[in-house]
Amino acid sequence: MHTVFLTLSMFFATVPMFGFLWAVWWLDRYDREPIWLVGFVFVWGALFSALGSLVLNVAGGAALVQVMDSATADVVGTVVLAPLVEEPMKASVLLLVAASRSFDNATDGFVYGAAVGLGFAVTENFLYFSRFTEDPWTWVQVVAVRTACSGVMHAIASSIVGAALGWARYRTMDLKLASFGIGMATAMGVHMMWNALAVLAGLGNGQ
Repeated sequence: MHTVFLTLSMFFATVPMFGFLWAVWWLDRYDREPIWLVGFVFVWGALFSALGSLVLNVAGGAALVQVMDSATADVVGTVVLAPLVEEPMKASVLLLVAASRSFDNATDGFVYGAAVGLGFAVTENFLYFSRFTEDPWTWVQVVAVRTACSGVMHAIASSIVGAALGWARYRTMDLKLASFGIGMATAMGVHMMWNALAVLAGLGNGQ
C-alpha cells in the first residue's frame, strides 16, 4: 500500500502542475515563450529552488529552536521564514532569464514566474504527499488542498516577481530595482498570508 501511495504521490505532485503550466503557456497566445526555456525554468524551480529552500528552511528552523520554544519556532518558520527563503530562491532563475531576448514584458515575466513556482510546487508537494502514505484519508485531503491551493499560490507569488521584472525590462536602473523590490515584497506578503491562514485553519505546515 505504501508503494502505491508513493507512486500516486509522484503522479499528483507532477501531472497537475504540468497541466497548470501548459494552461499558462497556452493562454499567452500572441507571443508564446520558447518551450525549452519555460521547461528550463520549471526544472530549476523543482530542483535548485525547492531543494535549496529545503536546506535553508531546515537550517533556519534549527536556529529558531535555539531561541524560542518549538511550537513558536514552527509557526515563525512557516509564516515568516519560509516565504523569506523560498521567494528569493524561486526568483533567482527569473533574474537570470530576465537578461534573455525572450523576456521583454510583464506577460513574459508572468509566464516564467508561473513556471518556476509550479516547478517548485512539484518537489514540495511530493515531499508533503509522501509523509501521509500510511493514512489514506489524510493523504487525500493533503493532495486536494496542496494541488488546488498551495501549488497555485507558489505560481502566483513568483509570477508577481516575474511580471515586475518584465515591466521594468527596458526602464532605468532605479525603476528596475524599485520594481523588483516591490514585486518581491508583494510575493512574500502573498506567501506569508497563505501560510498564516493555513496555520490558523489547522491545515498544518503550509510552506
